[in-house]
Amino acid sequence: MLGSIPIMDQVELQVLVSRLRDLKVVIQELLQVGAIISKLPSSWNNYRKKLLHMEKGLYCGKMLRHLHIEEET
Repeated sequence: MLGSIPIMDQVELQVLVSRLRDLKVVIQELLQVGAIISKLPSSWNNYRKKLLHMEKGLYCGKMLRHLHIEEET
């Protein structure tokens, strides 16, 4: 589980994105990253701000690595 986000919610999001891709509906990765960041728990507020102000763009894989590292510390 990532913070207070249940693992099933994360899985459902990935399934939804996969289904939309299958239907050729493209959701920009930047929008996906923003949606995930906005759903972080309030206890992660400072880290959320850090992610939003990163100079280099985040893509899903990179952001998930950042979140896993932050969760472990």
